[in-house]
Amino acid sequence: MPILKGFSLPDSESALAVSQDKPLFVVFLSPDDPETKQPWCSDVRAALPLLNQTFSGPSNPEAAYIEVGPRIEQLDTLTASCGNRYKKPDNYFRTKWNIHNIPTVVRYELRDGKIQEIGRLIENEVIENNNLQSLVSR
Repeated sequence: MPILKGFSLPDSESALAVSQDKPLFVVFLSPDDPETKQPWCSDVRAALPLLNQTFSGPSNPEAAYIEVGPRIEQLDTLTASCGNRYKKPDNYFRTKWNIHNIPTVVRYELRDGKIQEIGRLIENEVIENNNLQSLVSR
C-alpha cells in the first residue's frame, strides 16, 4: 500500500480504520523546516529514507505519515500552524497519542474486535538493528 499523507488522525486509536487482515502503521514525524525544506528533526531526517523504502510500493504495509507540528523556535515566524506546538506538554499528539519523541512508528492491529497497539519504535530505534523490519514483519 502507499504511504498515506494527509491522513485524518482520529481522536483515539480505537477510531482508527484497521482491517482484520492487515496492520496499520502510524508514523509520527516532524514537518519540513521552511528554510531548509528538510524535516526539522535530525532523527526524522536520518530515518526518513528507511521509512520511505519500507512503506512505499504496492506490496508494502500501509503507513500513515502524521506531522506533529513546528519546533518551538519556529513559532515566532509561524502563525497559521501554531496550534501544533510539538514541545508543549499539552500538545495534541502528547496528550491523545502518547507521542513524546519523533520519529515514532506505531503498529496497530485489529484483535478480538479491538484496535490494539502491537509495537512502537522511537527515535533512533527506527534505524537501529533491523528494528523497523522486525516490527513490520511481526
